[in-house]
Amino acid sequence: MFTFRTSITFAVMAFIAALAALLIFIQFWTFHLAAKEAASARMDAASAETLGCFEETACRLIVRHDSIEAIGKERLPAPKDLG
Repeated sequence: MFTFRTSITFAVMAFIAALAALLIFIQFWTFHLAAKEAASARMDAASAETLGCFEETACRLIVRHDSIEAIGKERLPAPKDLG
């Protein structure tokens, strides 16, 4: 059997080891949450950027379509009366 001094030493060492393990777990979990939040923020930024590019491209296509349609109407001959 262990002496009192040895038992106290093992108890203190076990307590310190448990605190160290808890600290490592908290650091790991905090890093995990921070990385998850950073990835989420990056995806939100990429999504907003993609949406902006899509809207810009859609606006350009609408303007081109409208201008081509206007040019086509200018070049078409006037409709004739069939009556």
